[in-house]
Amino acid sequence: MNQLKEKILEQLSEEELEEKVKEKTEKFSGMLNKEAALFLIAREQGIEIEEKDTVLSELKKGQTVNVKGEIISVYPEREFESKGKKGKVKNILIKDNTGTAYLVLWNEDTEKILEKDSGKKIELTEFFVEEFNGKKQLNKRFNGKFNLKENQKTKEIKKINEIIDGERNLTIKAMILREFPLKEFESKGRKGMLKRIELIDENKSIMLVLWNEKAREKLSEKIIKISNVNARKGLNELELHSTDNTEIKELEEGKLKEYCINFFGKKELNKVIEGNRFIAEGKINSLNKTKLLFNVCPECGKSIQEENNTFFCKTCGQILKPEKRLVVSFELEDETALINTMVYGKKAEKILEKTTKEIEEKTNEIILEEIITELNEAIKGKEISFLAKAKNNSFNGETELVLEKLL
Repeated sequence: MNQLKEKILEQLSEEELEEKVKEKTEKFSGMLNKEAALFLIAREQGIEIEEKDTVLSELKKGQTVNVKGEIISVYPEREFESKGKKGKVKNILIKDNTGTAYLVLWNEDTEKILEKDSGKKIELTEFFVEEFNGKKQLNKRFNGKFNLKENQKTKEIKKINEIIDGERNLTIKAMILREFPLKEFESKGRKGMLKRIELIDENKSIMLVLWNEKAREKLSEKIIKISNVNARKGLNELELHSTDNTEIKELEEGKLKEYCINFFGKKELNKVIEGNRFIAEGKINSLNKTKLLFNVCPECGKSIQEENNTFFCKTCGQILKPEKRLVVSFELEDETALINTMVYGKKAEKILEKTTKEIEEKTNEIILEEIITELNEAIKGKEISFLAKAKNNSFNGETELVLEKLL
C-alpha cells in the first residue's frame, strides 16, 4: 500500500490525497477502507496498478486482495433479516497450495455458485478480507468480481495425505486395514446403520464411515476405489463419510504389508513405546494359561456383566443371549525381547487355525489346561507378522501388544 500511495503523491499533494480518501470513504458509508480508497483514486488518476494474487495463508484482516483457488465445498445458503430487510448468504470453502479460507456470497451472488461447482477453479478480484471465529473470510467489494473455471484435475484420485477438511465428492484408492462391526442406532425417531473401516494407501491411513445401506457392503482385502465421499473432522482426526452417491469398486490385489511398513514402520520388540502402532514380527514362544472364551454383547462386541443368569451390556442394555468371543494371549519373541501379545475374535481364530465354535466344543470335553497344552504344541514357534499397538496392562503394569491386523 505504501508504494501505491507514493505513486499517487507524484500527482497529488498530501492534503489533496487525504481529502479524496475522505470523500471516497464517506461516499460508501464507511464500507470502504483506506486501502480500497487508494486503489480507486489511483485508477481515477490513470496510474497503472500491478495486481498481484495473494495466497490464502498470507491473508490479513483489512486487506483488499486478488485470489486464485479451488472450490472445496459449497454450503447451503441461509436466509436472514436485518433492519427489516431480508437477505441471503452462502459460505464457500476454497483452497490453494498454501491453505484454505471462506468465500462469503450475499443476496443475488449466492445463486452464482452451486453445489455442482465443487472442484472448480475460482478467481477472485478485489475481495475484502475479514475474520470470523478465527477464520479468514473473503467478501466481494463494490468493484469485486469472480470467475469460475473447470478444473481438469477434479476427477483425479487423491492420496489420503492430500485430503483437506471440508472437501466433497472425493475419489480415493486405498486398501482396507481394519473393518469394525456394523452398528445400528436410532436418532430423532429414525433408525440407521453405520460401519467404520480404516483405509490405508502408500502414505497414510484414514477412517471411512459408511452409512445405512452403504454399511452393508461386503468388502475384500483388495485395493478399492471409493468415489463421492466427503471429508470432515471426526472426534480426533479427519474422516471420510459416504453419501447417497458413494460407489466402491474392487481393483487389483494389493500390497497391504508394504503399505503398513511404509506408513507405520517396523520395530524391534525391545524398542516398543506405549501408544505406538507399528509392524511387529517374531515367533510365538508359548500360549499363556488364561481363559479363552468370554461373553460379549452380540450388538456392539463389548464385554458384558452377568447377574442371576441375566446379561447386561453398558452400551446396549439387557441382552437375551451373549456371544462367545475368542481371546488368546501369548508370548511373542524376536532377537531382542519377549513380550506378551493379545489377539481377539477372528484374528485369534487365524492364529490358532480353529474356530470359536471348535474351541467352545473342546471346553465341554476337556479342561482348559489340556486345551492350552494341545494348542500350544500346534502353534509354538509359528512366525507371524502383524500391525500391533502397544499398551499398558493395568493389572501388572507391563507393556503388551494388541494384534490389530495379521499381515
